[in-house]
Amino acid sequence: MRRQAEVGIDVVDDGEFGKTISWSQYGLERLSGFERRPISGGANPFARGADRARFAAFYAELDARDAPATQWEAACIGPIAYTGQAALQRDIDNLKAALAKVNVVEAFLPVAAPASVIPDRKNEFYPSEDACLNAIAEAMRTEYRMIVDAGFVVQLDDARTAVTYDRMVPPATFEDYRRWVANYVEVVNHALDGIPRTACAITCAGAAGRGRTPPTCRCGISSTSS
Repeated sequence: MRRQAEVGIDVVDDGEFGKTISWSQYGLERLSGFERRPISGGANPFARGADRARFAAFYAELDARDAPATQWEAACIGPIAYTGQAALQRDIDNLKAALAKVNVVEAFLPVAAPASVIPDRKNEFYPSEDACLNAIAEAMRTEYRMIVDAGFVVQLDDARTAVTYDRMVPPATFEDYRRWVANYVEVVNHALDGIPRTACAITCAGAAGRGRTPPTCRCGISSTSS
């Protein structure tokens, strides 16, 4: 925090130091209904997509040198509910303590948007993938609301919106992807229901998006392709 202020950044965040797994997999520690286990019975779900099919020789060379970082998969095996209140409150308290020592305009906490929570998860409980995603969104409402109620902006990181294009097209069409995004925007809107526009932001980053900008949700989407 101090370093951010020293270089002139006046809207700061906590650097996600409270997340012990990753920016998206941390949901495993804050949601019930999931189990984590070694990947078995097929290809690594994190090593697929249109780019991998299109540039197979490159990825074969890359994977021979460095195996995919993720060797574990997550499965939903029961009802999803938010259980991370204590961990989130720790992050909030740490951010407040750090802010007391710097002079900045505003602070935010970055968290995963519903589709980016535990990506490539297996659904072994809900009747459909949509039902599983809706359950995640409903549970994550607690996290989003706690952050805003603490006086901070909540930033939803949603790289999965871009990655889904890579996973869907082909064999699906771009219109199929647009329909998926349109439905997903409503899921995000529900998760943010009651939160003022000025208190939330969404970032959608990733080369897999190929420069596509999804439809805008209630708080607006910032699309940045790497």
